[in-house]
Amino acid sequence: MAKSFTYTINENPQEILNKVRLIASEKGIDVSGDHQKGQLSGQGINADYVMQDSTLTITVQKKPMIVPWSMVEKMVAKFVDNDNSTQVV
Repeated sequence: MAKSFTYTINENPQEILNKVRLIASEKGIDVSGDHQKGQLSGQGINADYVMQDSTLTITVQKKPMIVPWSMVEKMVAKFVDNDNSTQVV
């Protein structure tokens, strides 16, 4: 079962991608793609991301069964949440 998380971003999309790449690499997750779309994979997680205008949507396609969605949501928020972005539910 896939689950999507959508954010309104007030930062430069390239800056968000750079931040995501840094955090992901520290956690053993690979990021491929550009500031418009791409994929994240590693640690049992597979996800896609798409940036349209100021809206970023991350869709988690696969996660470890023992990891609850609430933990995945917190991890995704660490990638993109800061004082300049607001999650859209």
